[in-house]
Amino acid sequence: MNNYLNDKNFLKQLDCESKKTQFIKITILDFKTELPIAAIEGKATGGSINLNGSSNMRRAMSCSLLADPKGIFDIRYNQYVVYNNITEVENLISLNKKAKVEIGFTNSLSYLGESYYPDYNIIWIPLGIYIIKTASISKNNSGTNISLSLNDKTAQLNGDVGGTIPAPTVLSESELYNADASERVVEQVLIKNLIKYLV
Repeated sequence: MNNYLNDKNFLKQLDCESKKTQFIKITILDFKTELPIAAIEGKATGGSINLNGSSNMRRAMSCSLLADPKGIFDIRYNQYVVYNNITEVENLISLNKKAKVEIGFTNSLSYLGESYYPDYNIIWIPLGIYIIKTASISKNNSGTNISLSLNDKTAQLNGDVGGTIPAPTVLSESELYNADASERVVEQVLIKNLIKYLV
């Protein structure tokens, strides 16, 4: 956790700033281990978060961002990858992926001195881990726009997460990554488990 998240005075002053540029960072996680695989960030173009303490689905959110033109930073290969189609099999931003979501603001107070965290150009605030419910991507003159609809982990239990599975998808294997996400391990899925998960 970054030190500034415990600094109430700094966060209050930042919140009171009249002009702020808002960013969104989506970090894709390995589904089982929740280790980071890849991350993409960009300027926020829209979004909302709903919190409901009386519902099984406590948190639901949607967000849209103008993606960094460098693409998705693939942590496994330590390089940026550009995807043109959200339905590509190798695309990391797709349905049924776990994602850590953070919202960021430009640190407009950094010029005030050491106690205002001048080493951080963007102040990132974590919003939690979600399951991607829907995903879409579009390109225009402004750049690549990514829109996501996400639910909290209850979506794994109530059937809320759904979508279209691309034809070349392999269902008989499950992939895991080691602690630094550098090595990929493929496990075979038992037929009885495959049927249970699909149903």
